[in-house]
Amino acid sequence: MSFRFTRRIKILPGVTVNLGKQNVSVSLGTRHMKYTVGTAGKRISAGIPGAGIYYTDKLDKKETPVKAALRCPECEKRVAKTAKFCANCGAKLAKQNSVCVEQAKNVRPEPPLPPVSWVRDINGHKIDVLKLALDFNLFDGKIKSQTAAQMYLQKHAGVGFFKSRDIVVNNLLKNEALKHAYEKHVPPPQCPECLSTSIKITRVGYSFKKGIVGGLLTGGIGVVAGFHGSRNRQGKCLKCGHKWKL
Repeated sequence: MSFRFTRRIKILPGVTVNLGKQNVSVSLGTRHMKYTVGTAGKRISAGIPGAGIYYTDKLDKKETPVKAALRCPECEKRVAKTAKFCANCGAKLAKQNSVCVEQAKNVRPEPPLPPVSWVRDINGHKIDVLKLALDFNLFDGKIKSQTAAQMYLQKHAGVGFFKSRDIVVNNLLKNEALKHAYEKHVPPPQCPECLSTSIKITRVGYSFKKGIVGGLLTGGIGVVAGFHGSRNRQGKCLKCGHKWKL
């Protein structure tokens, strides 16, 4: 803050306009005591002209914020901001040592999320559907896995065939949250040749080769041989092109 002026203009008795390069102010009072207000701030001055004795005080001093002292997290002694090790205990300091110990102590850690419960009430029985999905590989796309899960519900939940099928097919298999939790516990399939996880899974359709061979060997009845294994799943590696049965 500067109060140096290049020109003073007296407009009234005891009132002076001060013009500077970067600020303008107005002074009220005499040479012995005056009060100055301007773009550079406020001040009051008093003195004895000719004696060289003057007193000036800035009335709008801006308080400089006090920076929190950086402290070692081990011994809590003061450390330099750029220090890598504590000079008192030798502890290694973090690269970004910008938060003091006092502030760190006041930071409350976020409470951990409660674990998700996958226990469901099915026909009055408590069934852990995630455990059910993991035990029977429910999301592997195989009919036998779904059938095994249905039989488990029929036995332990006391539901019938159609009810168990409805629960498995229309409820559990369509539950995206359950599928996501299942995939966290089950590793993704890998190619047996290159161990890549970039796999495309498809179902094998009708085999014309089997149907033709069966028809030639046994007549028209052998045509149904083309349906053998048509519902099996097949994996294809998108990296090396290897195919195998799942």
